[in-house]
Amino acid sequence: MNKTMPFFIMIAAATILAGCSAQKTDLGENKKFSAVFEAASYCTDQVYAAANGRTGRMTRTSIFWHKGQYLRVGDFAMSEGVYRAIPVMEASAVDNGEPSSFWRHCMSQKGIHIVPQ
Repeated sequence: MNKTMPFFIMIAAATILAGCSAQKTDLGENKKFSAVFEAASYCTDQVYAAANGRTGRMTRTSIFWHKGQYLRVGDFAMSEGVYRAIPVMEASAVDNGEPSSFWRHCMSQKGIHIVPQ
């Protein structure tokens, strides 16, 4: 029997186990992202509604949700990262000199706290 066969079996088993656990994590991560994205979309609409028709500048931009994963088995290493955009609205008429403060306040009312950059 080939001496490398146990090594390949170990790598295959680790990959299968990592894939199964990552799938459960991905489902939970997708639910979290969906909740944050839904709240961000709602808050973006709220900023627009509050600032529409008022003097000032409105800017729609994005912040990014990052999910990263790192797998190491012996000398084998693999990493993966996924970035997903979340909408943000800045409006000088309602932000009181602090960009996106109205949007962040709305997000905090939804239970999602965004730290200013």
